Amino acid sequence: MTKFIIISQQGSGTNLLRSFLNSHKNIVAYDELFCNPSHNHDWEIYTEDKGTIKEYLNSKFGVGNKRAIGFDVKYNQINEEIIKYTKEFIVIHLHRDCVRTFFQAIIKEEQSFNLKQVKKHCNYVKDRRKFVNDNWKNVYDLYYEDMTRGREIKKLPLAVEVELLKKLNVQYSKLSLSNLYINKRLTKRF
Repeated sequence: MTKFIIISQQGSGTNLLRSFLNSHKNIVAYDELFCNPSHNHDWEIYTEDKGTIKEYLNSKFGVGNKRAIGFDVKYNQINEEIIKYTKEFIVIHLHRDCVRTFFQAIIKEEQSFNLKQVKKHCNYVKDRRKFVNDNWKNVYDLYYEDMTRGREIKKLPLAVEVELLKKLNVQYSKLSLSNLYINKRLTKRF
């Protein structure tokens, strides 16, 4: 079994990528397991009462006969224990233009901003990208803009799809968006 981790900045397209990955019968891609427990989530997340991070993740990787299992973690959720546990994992490092991720967060929070904040955010993202490359060796860089080519999509470009499945050591099978992802997107718009 191939173990993988998707690492990114918030707003980089992990929901879209996970939806594609989960459409493959031999892949499980969990949502953020280490997000803030004080927020309301409709999925199970790690809390200290579930044991150590290692014990918790070991329980996640015992799922049936899947060929690739992984989860999504954001830059601000990474700690030493996660790094140590995932050191040998395949890392899908999902990038998106830092100005876009900044504005996505600002719009969500309905906040005002200034240029200094944008620069600070972009410097943070740049530092985190370097941090990922310094701490993991099996890093596959994937760019949101390459996945979407700047528009709403229902399928990944073939070259991206083939390379991604090859990295995860999973036989090629067409990936598609799940109805759950499409319904979430529609709900957010209306």
